[in-house]
Amino acid sequence: VQERGISVICVAGDLGQEADAYEFIHDSGMTFLGSGITSETEWNQQFQTAGQTDRVLRFQHDKEKQKLTWAFIPLEKI
Repeated sequence: VQERGISVICVAGDLGQEADAYEFIHDSGMTFLGSGITSETEWNQQFQTAGQTDRVLRFQHDKEKQKLTWAFIPLEKI
């Protein structure tokens, strides 16, 4: 698909214990995105994301320009 000029974006979720946001663009041009939320439980205090602001991945699609953009937005602002 990438070789035909179509952008490839891989989206993952449930990363909360490892990262609140993840974005990586491979040399091939493929984009990898991920986000996660860590609940405020005693169990989750052991992970590196404990106490960090949770963020969600929000997409915006401009159909006219055929452009897809995204941002990691703090959960409390949703």
